[in-house]
Amino acid sequence: MRQVKGHTVSFIYALNIVLQSIFTLLLSAGFFVGIAYLLVARAGVGGWVYIPAVILGLGLGIFSMMTFVYRAMIGLERLEMQRERESKKEKEGKDGEA
Repeated sequence: MRQVKGHTVSFIYALNIVLQSIFTLLLSAGFFVGIAYLLVARAGVGGWVYIPAVILGLGLGIFSMMTFVYRAMIGLERLEMQRERESKKEKEGKDGEA
């Protein structure tokens, strides 16, 4: 990845991380709420089932989101180290030419 006009690429990468983490959180919660809806609508279970479903969904969503953010940050650090190595190589190449 190359930088385009400052930190545009880093901003887009960070925006991607934020949007995917929000999606991960909402997907888990939505899945459990959907299961609760099916239990209430089809199986005749009481509406109380929504409460544990939301709690479980949000808990699992937060865990999944934090795992994703942690792995994305490791990838971002690796990318920044690679950029630093490439810039050092370019500087050494320019110093050798002069």
